[in-house]
Amino acid sequence: MPAALYDHAKLRAWRDDARLTRTEASHRAGIAYPTLADLEAGRYRNPSLELLTRLAEVYGRPLAELLPGAAV
Repeated sequence: MPAALYDHAKLRAWRDDARLTRTEASHRAGIAYPTLADLEAGRYRNPSLELLTRLAEVYGRPLAELLPGAAV
């Protein structure tokens, strides 16, 4: 199975840093709770940039930090 195109561990760390539950974060991002759980576990291999951008905005972080090889 190919590697995920985003850093799922960092996504979880961002949520922890923001002190949000998955329920709160998924609600703020306008996504389903199971989607966020799958993203954080690395089970969601190819999320859209729109989805990752929403989460980055919720956490107040730059999207580039989630993308391997992207200049930050």
